[in-house]
Amino acid sequence: MIDSVLILGCATSTIHQAPVNRRRTEIWTVASFIELHPRAASLISRWFDLHHEPEKKHPQWWAWALERQPSCILIEKRDELVNSQAYPIDEMRKRFGSYFTSSISYMLALAIARRAKWIGIYGVDMACGSEYYYQRACCEFLIGIARGSGIEVEIPDESFLLRSRWLYGYDDGRPVTESERMIEEMSIWRAEALALRAMIPEENRPKPPPNAVRFVEEMQALRSGIDA
Repeated sequence: MIDSVLILGCATSTIHQAPVNRRRTEIWTVASFIELHPRAASLISRWFDLHHEPEKKHPQWWAWALERQPSCILIEKRDELVNSQAYPIDEMRKRFGSYFTSSISYMLALAIARRAKWIGIYGVDMACGSEYYYQRACCEFLIGIARGSGIEVEIPDESFLLRSRWLYGYDDGRPVTESERMIEEMSIWRAEALALRAMIPEENRPKPPPNAVRFVEEMQALRSGIDA
């Protein structure tokens, strides 16, 4: 059982508000945190790197971890890191289902399962790019489970998690921003394109040009960096 868990992401919007001096609180974060906040590394109670070959995914953190031997959770225990543990994925899937879309979601699930009484989430916006499109919903789902279980979940006001610009039904007269209009139109276009695609046999569908997937991923990463 854990009393309190403070989950730190890397978003600069709220990370500096994190209550890192809160008593009886474990601080959990992702391996990439050390690249942005190396001086705060000593504050971290447990590191998470849920990628295969973490030494290649986050070489800076890996080199630091080999020297410092911190408590960390990986996809599988590594002999080089004596304080590493394998993430209990089977336990988490049995309890929450097969719905995990980010390292933050794995951390939330573990904190809930270990019966934390308080969970703070700072430096986590998920406001743009791939984080917004397929990671944010899972985090908000788990936050709902936590609060429904009686766990106090603290999210700073500046975070985009569990926030909407307006209340459906009550704010019908509000002005619509250009960005919101574009997002709504893009959603409609995507739905129409998927419907048309389903009508075309697989063998007759146009094939994407070489490296198209990589190009889209690179553009998404670039846009995420600009929006951040």
